[in-house]
Amino acid sequence: MVDSLKPPVWRSGGTSTFLLGTDDRGRDILSTILFGCRTSLMVALGVVVLSGGLGVTLGLLAGYYGGKLDAVV
Repeated sequence: MVDSLKPPVWRSGGTSTFLLGTDDRGRDILSTILFGCRTSLMVALGVVVLSGGLGVTLGLLAGYYGGKLDAVV
């Protein structure tokens, strides 16, 4: 708890150890943001792969069989 509520590096009292400062529990805000970004990007990548695979599969089936399946898709 020694490093709790440290200001960002551009404010007085800020250090280069914690570029964006710390929260009330002493956690580095930059590392928290980067960890959240990693989680968000992994979820987004999973959704893109899943929807892309589904779209390609449906497109191939509709293009190959045509007719009623093509009208539904």
